Amino acid sequence: MNTRTSLNTAHVVARLGSLAAALLCAAALLLALAPSALAKGATTYILDDYGLYDSSTAQELEQQASGLAASYGVAPYLVVVDDIGGASARSFAESYWLSHDLGLGSDTSGIMFLIAVDSRDYVTITHGKGIYCFTDYGIEQLEDAVVDYLSDDEWESAASCYLDECSRIMAFAEEKGEPLDSDNDPSNLLFALLISLGIALLLALAVAFIVNRVLAGQLKSVAAGSSASVFMTGAVKVTAQRDDFTGSHVSVVPKPKNEGGGGGGSTISASGFGGSSGGKF
Repeated sequence: MNTRTSLNTAHVVARLGSLAAALLCAAALLLALAPSALAKGATTYILDDYGLYDSSTAQELEQQASGLAASYGVAPYLVVVDDIGGASARSFAESYWLSHDLGLGSDTSGIMFLIAVDSRDYVTITHGKGIYCFTDYGIEQLEDAVVDYLSDDEWESAASCYLDECSRIMAFAEEKGEPLDSDNDPSNLLFALLISLGIALLLALAVAFIVNRVLAGQLKSVAAGSSASVFMTGAVKVTAQRDDFTGSHVSVVPKPKNEGGGGGGSTISASGFGGSSGGKF
């Protein structure tokens, strides 16, 4: 009886040990999967399928992108491929996004700039909160800045510029409570002010020139007198003119605000993405 009891006890202990080991393995697997499930799309932001960047550069870009994602909740993806085949840049980018399950949070928020090195295509797409932050105008500004570097094959500068533009545009939306657009871009407002000042200056110069010409013409029409008789009261007719200034009143009527809001906003495709149609660099 003692021997059987000992064997049964050992068997139970062995089975319990196996069960505990299985539970530990399952727990470890869940912990490994949990970060990717909770932070969807957050593991990698620099998706260099082409091998364009060395490991050091890719790591620096990844750190900058991770910081932006953590700060603003919008994933800034940079995707580098060789070419886009026969597809359009926009459709290729959208398919890539969906097949790689990109985006942060439940609304899969993000922006993706795609570079096809060999075919020299580029495009930008947005999703979720990224559509709000990056209006059509903002994307145009971003692409103009980045493509300048791409055209000269300055790949690292292009990547840094992309992330810097993402930071600038997302920070604007966070601080101002509205996305960057054509009607609130500080650079546009300054340019408009300078144009207004320039026009005012030109008008002032034109008025001064006209007045000067009129006065000069009046002085030239005066002839010199040959005798003192022209100064006698009987020979000169004097006409007096009087201007009375009674005051003025200026009414200022404020310009009504646009109830619909200014700017162009974001264009959303039937597939639910914002962004551009892309181009060649």
